[in-house]
Amino acid sequence: MDEPLAEVITVFEHASWRIADRLPEHLKRNKQPLALPFPSCVIRPLAVHYDRWPYLSESGKKAVVCVIQLCDFVWWQRNVWRIDMFSQPLWEWYCTVPVIAVSETLAYEFARQLKLVEKGAGSKKVINALQVQGAISGKLRKQLRKLQNYKNGTHRCSADGGEVYAVKPKMYGDAVRAVHKLEKALRVYWEQSIRPELFPTNRV
Repeated sequence: MDEPLAEVITVFEHASWRIADRLPEHLKRNKQPLALPFPSCVIRPLAVHYDRWPYLSESGKKAVVCVIQLCDFVWWQRNVWRIDMFSQPLWEWYCTVPVIAVSETLAYEFARQLKLVEKGAGSKKVINALQVQGAISGKLRKQLRKLQNYKNGTHRCSADGGEVYAVKPKMYGDAVRAVHKLEKALRVYWEQSIRPELFPTNRV
């Protein structure tokens, strides 16, 4: 770690302890949260992701980016704090859920755009519909379903413990890779099956 960063971290750590110590009394008197502005450089804007999903509408892209921006916030937390208390067994779960939500939102927006599912359809139904349509493989469907089960299994995370705090927790890494695989699969399907219908290659 370089010296300037180490100096800033020391100041930040001491300030965090002072804020944590005084915050309860502040809230009793003022009834308002501190509402400090979060570092905007951490949160990536829509423009950064715009070309990732050429097959989505503007509203679909914004829906996915909203979840990714939550992932950016969690990324900052995951790389700044170390959790050593009783909540530690849920730390990986807490970091991973927003990433799983990215794949779920992306799949839902794509399926809705193709009118494969009704509005408000659950993630299981969406993933099944995408496989039936041929947009994703059976293997990817199983990976996405495994992550969904993990997302819904907080009681199992708490009981099992497992790999809790690490630079690259296993389930977190699996969730990130699943997003990339889903993006690739949907793009390939769109280019091979949908895009030719929108942009015919034959000329008049």
